[in-house]
Amino acid sequence: MRGLLGTGVCLALGLAVVAARAEDGRWRPVAPAENASAPAAGPRGVSLRRPVPLEANGGVAETGAVRPVSFSTSAAPVFRAKPYDPAQPMPVGPTPKGTPAEDIPSPRAMLGPPSATPEPWGPVVSRWDNGVSLSDGCTCPVICDGGACCDGGACCDGGSGCGPDGCPCTTGIFGGHGCCPGDGCCLDRVWARAEYLMWWIKNGNAPPLVTASPVGTPQTMAGILGGPALVLAGGGSLDYDMFSGGRFTAGFAIPGCCNLGLEGTYFFLGRRSIDNTFGGNGIPPVSRPVNDVLLGEVAQLVAFPGIVAGTVSVHSNSQLWGAEANLRHRLLCGCDYNVDLLGGFRYLSLNENLNVTENLTVLNPLGLTGPAQTPQLVPPGSQILVFDSFSTRNQFYGGQVGIDGTYRWGRLSVGGQFKLAMGVMHEEVNVNGRTVFLVPAGAFAQPGGLLAQPSNIGQRSQNRFAVIPEVGVRLGYQVTDHVNVFVAYNFLYASSVVRPGDQIDRTINRTQIPLVVGPGALVGPARPMPMFQRTDFWAQGVSLGLEFKY
Repeated sequence: MRGLLGTGVCLALGLAVVAARAEDGRWRPVAPAENASAPAAGPRGVSLRRPVPLEANGGVAETGAVRPVSFSTSAAPVFRAKPYDPAQPMPVGPTPKGTPAEDIPSPRAMLGPPSATPEPWGPVVSRWDNGVSLSDGCTCPVICDGGACCDGGACCDGGSGCGPDGCPCTTGIFGGHGCCPGDGCCLDRVWARAEYLMWWIKNGNAPPLVTASPVGTPQTMAGILGGPALVLAGGGSLDYDMFSGGRFTAGFAIPGCCNLGLEGTYFFLGRRSIDNTFGGNGIPPVSRPVNDVLLGEVAQLVAFPGIVAGTVSVHSNSQLWGAEANLRHRLLCGCDYNVDLLGGFRYLSLNENLNVTENLTVLNPLGLTGPAQTPQLVPPGSQILVFDSFSTRNQFYGGQVGIDGTYRWGRLSVGGQFKLAMGVMHEEVNVNGRTVFLVPAGAFAQPGGLLAQPSNIGQRSQNRFAVIPEVGVRLGYQVTDHVNVFVAYNFLYASSVVRPGDQIDRTINRTQIPLVVGPGALVGPARPMPMFQRTDFWAQGVSLGLEFKY
């Protein structure tokens, strides 16, 4: 038993010694003896003793740093000091499949808040999975949240990387394809816009067309201008009120030349009309005023008690539309702006007409002998239909140049556009008139009405040089990376057009007013005459639009 007990005690003491030595179990280089100036000769080796500070061997310790260690060789001790090494950022590798890009923290998020002093290792170089180096060209070594780099010390909002000029290099809320070095200022690959238009146009002109007189006015004075007559239609401007319409634009960047693209635009204003009808049984009297070459101011009766009952209708309409095809060149760009040049072809069309229609029932044919009347051999109860029609058509063909720019603040943007087209305006005027007699013997149609007579009936056209400038401003809000909503104002001007009301010559020669038996025989001046009067034209209004870019 004593032998076994002694053996156990020895084993316990041995284990205690081994455990004590295990507290300093790291291998350490051999240090020179404390009282020696040179290492002892002999083979290299290692020692489990604690390292000796460099101060003891002529070295310089670094305050606040990890204490250096000494290496012993057969010749002389070599000292190697390791300075403080701050933590380096984690390298960013490819995005694992199935992991959303937004779930990967940015380098700034990994580094924590930026330090007030520059990092000793220089700008951070980190490559995102889209292959854009964020350190290239950045003006400060800060990586902004979201992956945008600095531009003059300020982060580019919304981008996911900046090139040397501070432009976003990849698709972002304002990036598109950006303006990275080597690519130039690139347009978007494709873009499209749709707009709802609320526009107004310049009012048309028309001479006095319909008048009314107080009850009791003598037949010889009824409806004559300068007397007690009130103008019911014409005598000023024709107001078409607001037009509704649409404008559609689509374009794409030319492959291999990202700063040059093709763009097409089509717009239209829906047809607007003015319709008014006057008349009745003659209370009050209704007339059509004209100027006779021999008698001066007279009037043709439409409704007068006991002589004629009827109505007169005035109808006018207008329609504007056009199309463009342009080359678009990105001239300038930046993080918050871009400027494009435009050049191409423009077409514009303005079509209008003005019609006056009478529907008369004869009550006393003998009474139709006033100063503007031509005796009609028709029995009571017969009908007379009178048509006067004036229509115009303007077609512009010309080249166009322009500039289009946009400036952005966050998601808001403001833009402006100016275009100038120069070319040929093809102008057409078409005048037509007809009178139809419905009598017991049958129906008889004769050429000519009241303001449209054989002396001015026909179609005439001319070509004239014209300029069409257009200016517009818009305010937009970026909803997503690819969708923008905006409100805009546009003003369009044409230097030369023909309009129907300007083509009416209200001076007539009543000898050529048609009769039941045939056209009247012209005696005296050939009036009314062709006018072909020109004027300018404008259209303006606001629009609400939606834009898509990719």
